[in-house]
Amino acid sequence: MSPQEEELQHHLIGQLTKLLREEIYWLQRSKATKLLQGDDNAKYFHMVANGRHRKNVQLKQKQEIIIRDANLKEYIT
Repeated sequence: MSPQEEELQHHLIGQLTKLLREEIYWLQRSKATKLLQGDDNAKYFHMVANGRHRKNVQLKQKQEIIIRDANLKEYIT
């Protein structure tokens, strides 16, 4: 191999390694275990990974459901 080809190979291996680390990071963060091969699941990964921080708190009182922090505070006080 010529020096240019070796340099290109080294550069491509570095890029591939970076992409694989990012893929592993999001897979671990999302805690998703089942994926369809070949699908572009970037949006899915981000939604699952960040979904833990978003919780829908609601209170069921008789026939109505009270949601959102402001409404819950008002009802409780």
